[in-house]
Amino acid sequence: MQQTFVRCAATAGMVFLVTVNGCSDRGKLTTEAAQRAINQFAGGTAMVSGIQELPQENSAKADVQFSQFRFPFKDPMLGNTTTQTYSGPGVAAFTHYNDGRWVLSQLNLSNPSSWGPVHWDNLSIVAVGEGAQASNQPSGGEDAVVRRATAAFKFQVDPQKQYSWCSSTKGWGPARYIWAVDVIGAESFNFGFTLFAEAPGSPAAGKCETGDLQKLLSQGQFAAYRKTPDGMFSIIDGVTVGHEIGDRGKELTITLPDETATQLVFSSKPKQVFLKSKIADENTSKPVDVVYR
Repeated sequence: MQQTFVRCAATAGMVFLVTVNGCSDRGKLTTEAAQRAINQFAGGTAMVSGIQELPQENSAKADVQFSQFRFPFKDPMLGNTTTQTYSGPGVAAFTHYNDGRWVLSQLNLSNPSSWGPVHWDNLSIVAVGEGAQASNQPSGGEDAVVRRATAAFKFQVDPQKQYSWCSSTKGWGPARYIWAVDVIGAESFNFGFTLFAEAPGSPAAGKCETGDLQKLLSQGQFAAYRKTPDGMFSIIDGVTVGHEIGDRGKELTITLPDETATQLVFSSKPKQVFLKSKIADENTSKPVDVVYR
C-alpha cells in the first residue's frame, strides 16, 4: 500500500516525515517504550527525559541525553572513518502508523561540535505495537528501593577485581570510575561515586595506584547533583551519599541515607532510574524499576 508523507516538524535543522494515511490513536508512546527502542540503537548511553506528542501530525519527539555515546563518523572532507564519543542533548523522532505502531525513525545529536550535523534516518525500530521489544531489560525487585527516609540502589561488582588509577599532572583527570544513579523526572538528578583520574600509561599520568574496591572508593568522591536549565549538573550542598559493600564483595549499594535528600530527589516518584557505571573504558547504563515502600 502506498503511503503519503508530509513535512511535520523541524528540530535543530532536521525535518521529520510521518505518514498521514489515517493513523489511529491506538497505543500510547510512553517514556519506557521510547527508552527501549532507543536502547536497541544506542545501548544504555542515551536516556529519554521527556516526550512531546504531535497528534495532528501522527508523530512525536523525545528529548534525549547522551552520555559517552560512541559512534563511527565519516569525515566529509577527508573521507576517513573514526570513532567519536558524544555526551550532550539529542532528539529522537517517532512516527505513529495507522496500525497503532509507534516507530523510532530518526535520532539526532543536538550539539555535535565540529563534526557538523550528525543524525541517523530510517531506523524503523518499533517502540509500541507488533514487533516491539518486550519490557525485559529493567530489573526490579531489590535493585532499587525508595523509602520515605532512605533510598538504596544495588550494583553488581567483581569481588576479585583490582582497579588501577593515576593522579593527573594536569591537576584534574577525567572520570575513570563511576557508580551512580540517574533520576529523570520533573527535575533530573544524579548521585553516586566518581573517581577522576588518569589511566596508567596516559601522557598526563602521575603517581599510579592499584587496589580493591574498598581502596578505590576511598580515593574518589560521593556527591549528588541537580540538572540545571542549561543542561549542566550542579552539586547539591548538604546532601550525603553513602555506600555499602555486601554479599561478600559482590554488591555495591549506593544510598541516600536521609529523608530530606530522598524526598527531594524522588518527589516525582519516577517508575525507573538508570544505574550508570564506568569502569576504565567500559560504560554501562541499565534501566531499573523502582520499588517504593
